[in-house]
Amino acid sequence: MSQPPHDNKTDSDDNQTRNMRVDKDPLNLQDHQEPFCNIAKMICKTFHVPYSIISVYDEQSKQVYSLKYTLNEKLVTFMSDELNLSMIGPILKTKEQVIIEDSSKNETYKDHPFMLVHKFSFLTGHPIYFGCDNDVIGAIFIGDIKPRYFAKEKLTILEDLSQWAKIQIEHIYKTNQDLKQKKELLKAQENNNLLNEALQHISSSVIITDPTQANNPISYVNKAFTKLTGYAAKEVIGKNCRFLQGEDTDPNTIDKIRCAMKAGENIEVEILNYKKDRTFFWNELQINPIKNAQGNITHFIGLQNDITSRKNAEQNRSKKLADQSNLLNAIPNVIIMIDKKGNILKWNKKFLDYVIEPKENYPFHMILKDLDQEGLRTTLSQVTHNHSLTVVDHLLGDEHSHPFTWTIGSLLNSDEEIYGYAAVGTDLTNEQNIEMEMMEAGNIQRKLLPQPFKSDHIQLETIYKPAQFVSGDSFGYTWKNRGTKLAIYLIDIMGHGMPSAINTSAVKLLFQQAVAQSSSLAEKLADVNTKTMDILSSDYFTAAMIVELDLRTGKLSYASAGMNKFIYQSSLETTIIKNPGTYLGLFEGATFTEHEITLQEGDHVHFATDGIIDLTSEDQLKSTNNFEEMMFHLQMVASEGSLQDDSSAVSLLYRKKLK
Repeated sequence: MSQPPHDNKTDSDDNQTRNMRVDKDPLNLQDHQEPFCNIAKMICKTFHVPYSIISVYDEQSKQVYSLKYTLNEKLVTFMSDELNLSMIGPILKTKEQVIIEDSSKNETYKDHPFMLVHKFSFLTGHPIYFGCDNDVIGAIFIGDIKPRYFAKEKLTILEDLSQWAKIQIEHIYKTNQDLKQKKELLKAQENNNLLNEALQHISSSVIITDPTQANNPISYVNKAFTKLTGYAAKEVIGKNCRFLQGEDTDPNTIDKIRCAMKAGENIEVEILNYKKDRTFFWNELQINPIKNAQGNITHFIGLQNDITSRKNAEQNRSKKLADQSNLLNAIPNVIIMIDKKGNILKWNKKFLDYVIEPKENYPFHMILKDLDQEGLRTTLSQVTHNHSLTVVDHLLGDEHSHPFTWTIGSLLNSDEEIYGYAAVGTDLTNEQNIEMEMMEAGNIQRKLLPQPFKSDHIQLETIYKPAQFVSGDSFGYTWKNRGTKLAIYLIDIMGHGMPSAINTSAVKLLFQQAVAQSSSLAEKLADVNTKTMDILSSDYFTAAMIVELDLRTGKLSYASAGMNKFIYQSSLETTIIKNPGTYLGLFEGATFTEHEITLQEGDHVHFATDGIIDLTSEDQLKSTNNFEEMMFHLQMVASEGSLQDDSSAVSLLYRKKLK
């Protein structure tokens, strides 16, 4: 990308561009379509928009060039002056960027002719500057038929592309100027009486040397030379031009100049030269021999143009490419560039962790375990049609085979033609190890859960479906008063995965201790809440339900901590009983309330975590007529709910009173 408009210019740039006016010296931009087409294409690809427009105006706000690129049709068209000016006028006047994210919400541009004709909902334009004073002579637009929103950092790219357009326009201007100046110079050479006048007024720096004298001394310099280098004419006349060289001047370039002059040939080079104050500048140097009627060389004439700004822009672009390379090397994934035949071209440093000495033009499928040559050909064909594809295959390293997932995408040139592919590989070794450990932890969790049971008096069934390998849900029960009372608890720790599972184990131990106490259910929850405040971090809290059933009377006591409803079904009704309560681990000194209902023989209750209960309604439950049908329904709900959340339940059927 280019530098922002206020770039560093040399004295020569100031001299040549200070009074640039597009209308006084036509740019003939129509004869230089390619760079502007490339800029327009890059704009569309960078911002993923269907349209880009480049318009240039003269000093009287008359359009001299306008190009519209349509991405989907890959079509370049030229646009009318009057319609464009209605939109670009504010930019020419204010020299500021225009951003219209949604024209339907913008009173100024909602019915603007430019937006209506192009059917644009989104339009952003950035000025194109010209000359060292940064006069605005045009703008670059990006447009879309739908509203778009870009971050401020993203829109700075449009400023870089505007700078690129500026450099191209100034380069074309200078090229036209040089052609004109060369014509003037040749004409002046044919007429010695006009030579000095022409050379003095030419904007390029001019040096004339005399090879018929020893050391080929300078015999003439014009005013542009003195402005460019800081040397007065009297300081350099009679000296060889080598005083313009310095420690960083390329000796190979000097040899090329020496050989061309010795052979009497024209030469054009870019050379690093130094001014009188020893600051450097990049010199676009053209040297031509002047011959007399006999064909003998009598002089050499050199034209010098300061191209420091252009070289700086090129170096900045090179730096950005180097930065991109560094970025690829910083990415923890393996990245491999492949040609259209499937051979490896380049790779990032991460690849060297697996293959110490990779080879260029080595077939990509040869470093994979399962994919053969035909399989790779098929894969690349699919990528060509779908732009990207993900496959799983082992990378064959120097010592071991490593499980990898590969995302392969197409590489496109500026004409949107595929010239190769990029394969981004992610090592799955650690993920597989973690997955195996999680599976083992989940198996241990499941084995520690109590089993369902059935007796003459009661039947207890459970549901346990983790969303992942391990669960934040758990439950337990214990017999009290010599088997006349059954105490049950159900807990649900916020979140999923290993952290929740570890917290669940700690909270479960607290409940095991609490149910053994002789206190009330509300006091048991308060005791657990106090201890949970010390155990759980502030990022976690717990929903829980604690229940006691007296098998002799059917009295069911319960207290809730965030598990605010359960299902009750009798021969007369099916309902969801609500029992609000505060979550555990949120507030110190929280209090809880104990409730009770009396079960009749054949009644059943179902306590469930939110992975089940939140997906259940009373209307759905009315279709169930008994305990078995209710269990089947809850199992189906749990299978659906476990895709998003841990799903657990404890279901209790009161079969017969204990005598």
